[in-house]
Amino acid sequence: MYITVRYGESQQEIFNPNCKTYLLLKTIKNKCKCGREADIELSDESGNIKNLRDPGFQLRYASEFLDEREKLILLKVERPNNDGLLYTPLLQAGDTVLSEEFMARLAIKGSEHQTEQKRVKSSTRRRKEAAREAENQKDTSRQNSREKGVDKLKTGGKSDKRHSARSKR
Repeated sequence: MYITVRYGESQQEIFNPNCKTYLLLKTIKNKCKCGREADIELSDESGNIKNLRDPGFQLRYASEFLDEREKLILLKVERPNNDGLLYTPLLQAGDTVLSEEFMARLAIKGSEHQTEQKRVKSSTRRRKEAAREAENQKDTSRQNSREKGVDKLKTGGKSDKRHSARSKR
């Protein structure tokens, strides 16, 4: 699995996202020559910000949030007035990816507060969440059927005596 990060004058680097998110961002900073103090983020080519720098995601694997062979744009993050975030693509303006729609989407995301932004989830993550939800529904139906079985025991004549005898022991 790998991702491609685009930056500068049509430059791109390949990275392995099978590592902790903070390590991936640190490696991207070094390899793309952003500087130690630079605050960076990634977005897809549509302008959807990945929010990898969110503190809750720093110790999770980046592959949970990124798709295989995904092409991403390197962004510089600034906080001009503590009101919101300003995302600036580190890709030269002549690139076709930097359309008006892309820039408008970044501006909208920058004006929202970081915790209010919705993440773009990978298809793998959606499948895992769907599987968990299906498992929870099975557990609930099992529990309901067990409760119905206990109710039947309580309402039956002979079974009531057996149930009460068992509970006295």
